[in-house]
Amino acid sequence: MRLFPEGLFIKVAGVITEDDALLAVGLGANALGFDFGPTPWRVTLDDARAIEHRLPAGVITIGTFHHELPQRVVEVSSRLGLSAVELVAPVALADVSYVRERLPTLFVRLDIDTLAAEPAWLALADYVVVDPFEGLGSLAAVLDGGFGPYLGPAVVAGGLSADEVEDVVRALPVWGVEAGPALEHEPGAKDPVAVGAFIASARAAFADRPVRATDD
Repeated sequence: MRLFPEGLFIKVAGVITEDDALLAVGLGANALGFDFGPTPWRVTLDDARAIEHRLPAGVITIGTFHHELPQRVVEVSSRLGLSAVELVAPVALADVSYVRERLPTLFVRLDIDTLAAEPAWLALADYVVVDPFEGLGSLAAVLDGGFGPYLGPAVVAGGLSADEVEDVVRALPVWGVEAGPALEHEPGAKDPVAVGAFIASARAAFADRPVRATDD
């Protein structure tokens, strides 16, 4: 099932505190990412639930999972009422299928090389998150249809700066972008100035770019 954010999809990933969640939304993000994997951005179910309860209506919440059993992915998402889940590659086709059958909206995160090697299960994903960002040239080759019908709407992640996100949104047919670790003082502590600049640059570039069929 597709999501329908207002304008460009802008996700702030790795949210672990209520203050950062409300800051991101106040600055214009329409999606937040909760990381449930073994990373510096890991959030507990109780903390994620507490943050969710303070969010304005309409904010998209996405749980990111790293090599988790698909049964746990479904359980956590259902308990929290997440808008979507994101599976980080590599991931088995059977696990993608299991999650796809039980949850409404699925993102898959992978790099360009994995995208080339594993196209089959991309047909099961609603959205593809390309991480890391390897420059406009490499990304353009993928977004211009190199993987045919397998590649759904794309979200570009991978540590984009405010300048890079402006170039990406203006030049390429991306559906969304992600603000990640490059916009933090330290893991889990967002830099308000950097996040604000990122979101403002992304929105300005989206408003200026030509209308494309993939923008819907």
